[in-house]
Amino acid sequence: MQAAASTANFMLRMQDIPAVLDQLKLWNAATNHPLAGRLDLGRIGMPGHSFGAVTTQAVSGQSLPSGDQPFTDQRIRAAIAFSPSIPRGMSGDKAFGGVKIPWLLMMGTKDLSIIGNADMKSRLRSIRHCKARRNMKSSCMTPAAFALVPPYQTNLTFKRANHP
Repeated sequence: MQAAASTANFMLRMQDIPAVLDQLKLWNAATNHPLAGRLDLGRIGMPGHSFGAVTTQAVSGQSLPSGDQPFTDQRIRAAIAFSPSIPRGMSGDKAFGGVKIPWLLMMGTKDLSIIGNADMKSRLRSIRHCKARRNMKSSCMTPAAFALVPPYQTNLTFKRANHP
């Protein structure tokens, strides 16, 4: 599991997202594709769960420790992060201070990660940061940030349909 969430795989994901969006644009413009003319590419939203949330955060405005946002794709207009996390070694302010699109953050009160050692305390820091920044009417999480934290739910809640 740790290998699946490696830096190498993260970098591959950062290449996948623009490639998929570019391909959707081509299919939407094609005359003979089933998706031709059916996509509203001005209203793209991106969800991600766990390591997918890391991907979603990176392409929707999260900063690197350097302060750069090299993976942000302006075509993504809203994001949902299931089991989000603040990058190791960064504050929420530095990581999320440049986010300009709406985010919905979802995690359970028993949401622990087997990858990256994220725990509920660290996940809640991302919510607290976003809520505080929104209340200050700062750039982070504008125009809106929302969080849903159902009690007793785990990391697997967001991926298994028949979870007890």
